[in-house]
Amino acid sequence: MENSVLDSANYQAPKVSPWPIAVKFGLLGALAAIAITMTSYFTGGMDPSAQMENGFNAGTIFKSMGIVVIGYVIYTMIYFLAIKKYREELGGFISFGKGFKVAFFSALIKAIIVTLFLFIFYKFIAADFLPNLISTMEEMMSEAGQSEEQLEMTMKVYNVMYTPFAMAIMTGMTTVVGGAILSVIAAAIGQKEPSL
Repeated sequence: MENSVLDSANYQAPKVSPWPIAVKFGLLGALAAIAITMTSYFTGGMDPSAQMENGFNAGTIFKSMGIVVIGYVIYTMIYFLAIKKYREELGGFISFGKGFKVAFFSALIKAIIVTLFLFIFYKFIAADFLPNLISTMEEMMSEAGQSEEQLEMTMKVYNVMYTPFAMAIMTGMTTVVGGAILSVIAAAIGQKEPSL
């Protein structure tokens, strides 16, 4: 008993870089994000004209929220698995800080890959998506009774915001912020300190 207390008190974690694990699980997270995006696109979930026709009813809102929640659950699990793997390599123990670090690095890798993918996606794969989105929003605002001046000013802003580059960058930044939050959750679940 005395030896186990002494061992715990003197426990020194081996020095292991979190980056190889972060790259592996960041890539896994990016593949999940790409799969969700492509599934949503090919099943019509990203059709702005369909959204306009059907209206933003409870079913549409819950469907969109469901996809987001499922994504968050998947990403949190991936970050937790990164922490678990890193914990194993550290000898079975990991602090909250180290757990957060490997999870957040995974989120950063995911964000970089997703940003590059979304630029290609909006520029080439779904080249008509953003123009259709802008056109649909213009139609909705026109029907809502906005003046020509208001409409013109709003469209200038939308034409800057809704470009492949801008959308990819904004989503990448959102992925980093969301990844930090999910990393905190995963690190809180995955931490395991030596018992003194």
